[in-house]
Amino acid sequence: MIREPLIMTVRLIQRVRRAMLVTTILSTVWLAGSGLFLLRSAMTASDLGSQVKMQRQTLADLRKAAVLPEEVPILELKSNEVLARLQTDLERKARAVNCKISEFQATADRSPYMSAYSLDANRPEWEQIGVSLTLQGSLAATLSTIESLRAAGTPIEPDSLEISRQTVNANGISLVSVHLAFRVLVRAGGA
Repeated sequence: MIREPLIMTVRLIQRVRRAMLVTTILSTVWLAGSGLFLLRSAMTASDLGSQVKMQRQTLADLRKAAVLPEEVPILELKSNEVLARLQTDLERKARAVNCKISEFQATADRSPYMSAYSLDANRPEWEQIGVSLTLQGSLAATLSTIESLRAAGTPIEPDSLEISRQTVNANGISLVSVHLAFRVLVRAGGA
């Protein structure tokens, strides 16, 4: 059976049209997908830009808030008086914020001051006493008690801070145990 050339031409034209239609549809889907991807990328970049702007503003606000207070006067006391006063001040602050001091230990020996945070470690006019402190209470209360060290008038240099969650009280507030190790600086030669 011999096919007529007209039928073959019509079928060929139909196949070409189908191929062009499929190609057009695939191209349209690909362009739409690319457009959505570019739009999403632009929106993400815009969101990231606004997040960076907010983070910069937050950082600037924190820097303004972190301005240190006036120089805290350093008390000229003997080492045992410095430790007793520091312990009394901490206990008073801890009671005020409903925090408990379960441990306050100080070494009996004084040693020459060696800063862990400075290359200029030769400070013969200062000596150090190691202190270990454990607080128990809410995180806010324990951190408030530690913050009171700034205003105590006793120069210190922190060594370590460990915070561990203990329990949750009846109000749903997490109670923590905070262990702080630091060195109290005293003038050399004082008893």
